[in-house]
Amino acid sequence: MSTPEHQQSRWMYDAFGDRSADVAAALAKAAATAQNDGYEAKAGSRLPTNEPYGATVWLAFARETARELEDIGAELPQPKRCRYRVGVVNRTLVLVVKLPSGSTGVDDLTITSEVRRRILALAPIQEQSTLDFGDDYFFTDSEGQVVDSEEFGTANRAVLVVMEGSARSGVERLHIGDVRVDVNGNVLWLHREQLPTATSSSAQVKLDLENITDSFAQGMVPEAALDLVANEAERSGTDGMSSRHES
Repeated sequence: MSTPEHQQSRWMYDAFGDRSADVAAALAKAAATAQNDGYEAKAGSRLPTNEPYGATVWLAFARETARELEDIGAELPQPKRCRYRVGVVNRTLVLVVKLPSGSTGVDDLTITSEVRRRILALAPIQEQSTLDFGDDYFFTDSEGQVVDSEEFGTANRAVLVVMEGSARSGVERLHIGDVRVDVNGNVLWLHREQLPTATSSSAQVKLDLENITDSFAQGMVPEAALDLVANEAERSGTDGMSSRHES
């Protein structure tokens, strides 16, 4: 899936290992497909509002991400009461969402779904732990709450991917990172970076597997198909990563 042009970040490599570039490519392809599905739903509905677009894109993005990740060998568990499967690569579960139209940005994101909040409670298990939970294996998240690990397959970590876009502008940005969700569902980013998406008439995803960097560069606004780019001349900006720590 990948080509030797896209530069992966250190965080992505830590999360997904040698498959990090393939994961980035899979997310870009899934977002492009979901966006096209949203356009078709809006056009087919012949409605003046964007509800058909939004309702289609969020679910299409989740399903297409699972499909693309499966192609690179991901495990695909289906959490309880979840409407779709999720991909697990290198024991890292990938949860994708579309930024709600009412949000002002990725720093203004609330997770209302109980299923998504349960997924995002997934926390790394300390290998040196000697606790024995018996046959029914459970572990606790960072808040001390008990989480059933069986529904998440082999995952011991969950990362969040947020797609920004609209029916008018298309896919604008893809963000990925580690989050904490508070009791009110507010997303607090512990680490966030942006995939460097760009348009491509050939719809081929270009990646750089050389020279792991500390962050992705900021992506330019795409029109339809998405690429991952490495050439500085193809990028719109240099600040590709921001983070917000929970106080």
